Amino acid sequence: MGKARVAVLVISIGERPFSALTLSNIKAYADRIGAEFIVEREIAIPFWLAFKCKLMKFKRKNIECYLQKMLGINKALESFDRVLLLDDSCLVSDGAPNIFDMVPEEEIGAFPESDCVDFKAPSYDKNFIFKRKGVSINGYYNTGVLVVSKGQRDIFSPEALSGNLTLFKSMYPDQAYFAYMVDVNGIKVHKVSSDWNFMPVFDYSDNSNRELLNLPEEHLDIVKQKNIVHVTGYYKNRDKIIEQIY
Repeated sequence: MGKARVAVLVISIGERPFSALTLSNIKAYADRIGAEFIVEREIAIPFWLAFKCKLMKFKRKNIECYLQKMLGINKALESFDRVLLLDDSCLVSDGAPNIFDMVPEEEIGAFPESDCVDFKAPSYDKNFIFKRKGVSINGYYNTGVLVVSKGQRDIFSPEALSGNLTLFKSMYPDQAYFAYMVDVNGIKVHKVSSDWNFMPVFDYSDNSNRELLNLPEEHLDIVKQKNIVHVTGYYKNRDKIIEQIY
């Protein structure tokens, strides 16, 4: 068997002022580990799936972006054996090792957000999925960093998405969908540590943190020790936070 073809995939849709920094940083990591670097600005949604979406009401605007994220994985795995999906708000440290070496090919690599007791999404989506599907899921994962292999491609297909569009009515659409599909399909997840998907929010109880232009120095020191920092939309000024970390 030859060497697996691997790619680092970023799906960056719309105005993303910080992406000039993050994409060059992620490309450097892809080059360093010998992976193809792919940036997708738009993923075609099949007409029948787009039409079905128009007949439904969703909590989040631009629901097509969340569908495109899942479809982008499906598209990349058509050509590559393994794919690392990174949100375009991620930064990878210069010393980060090859994540493909850490995650077994038969498993999906993901950070278990359900292990974070102060994060709201896990409990919200576990309840949401039970109400919508009657299934009590076990794990819940952040989809900002995923390592996926060709054998898991089917869960990202248009047909799979179509059959479970109701899950995209969640406040966290792609994460609700991903958690459900992994659970009901019995897909093994290799739980990566927060070093590989570190979200630099240090106090969710203080909502004023959302307005920060810069992280405090003591927090910045912690952030810079991580392999991948994922600056989520929690921060209203995340372009400033990304620039500071970069």
